[in-house]
Amino acid sequence: LDEDGFLPDALRNYLVRLGWSLGDQEVISLEEMVAAFSLDGCGTAAAVFDREKLTWLSGHYMRHRDPLLLANEWARHLALPERGAKRIEVAADAHLVRIVKSLQDRAKTLTEMTELGRFFLCADEDVVLPAADAKDAKKWLGADGLAALHELVAVLDAIEPFETAEIHAVLTRLAESREGKMARVAQPARIAVSGGTVSPPIDETLAILGRESVRRRLARALAHFATA
Repeated sequence: LDEDGFLPDALRNYLVRLGWSLGDQEVISLEEMVAAFSLDGCGTAAAVFDREKLTWLSGHYMRHRDPLLLANEWARHLALPERGAKRIEVAADAHLVRIVKSLQDRAKTLTEMTELGRFFLCADEDVVLPAADAKDAKKWLGADGLAALHELVAVLDAIEPFETAEIHAVLTRLAESREGKMARVAQPARIAVSGGTVSPPIDETLAILGRESVRRRLARALAHFATA
């Protein structure tokens, strides 16, 4: 289960609830377990493993975890020898904490966090872009989408500081010439920098990646889709 990315607190909570209950309370902290435990609360029926419930519990603990603690747990998970070729050595620094904050409401396990945040951790040249004839590329990276990327590249250096609010303001201006539809700017940019159509809010995503990484990824996507 360690490889599956379930948080230890969630796993303990789940295993305890298999044989003991505190009324109808599903989420039980270690302190509550110690204070309230009695044999009267122990069940006699055979326990049944419910992976869906364990995943739900893990999601709860992920959402409520201190981001710095979660960053350390994620870094340890990424470096597990069992991950083999997918093993990643990463420091649990302020940058990783910021990535964690952008993902922890979305991920139910550390494994899910890894899948959702893979593009944050890989080199710019390793982002896997969809084929030009893939459904998402055809929808978002036609002439209008590519034009949006060119316009974003043109204003990158004018965004100062390169942070969420300032990026959002620029994206909003680019969307104004597209009937105010943010998706016509956000989705092409999202595909260009992450390889897919799902990520944290695009302004925060670009801010986390940083100006130079965004510049390289946009250029790579433009070359990829223009020549495909």
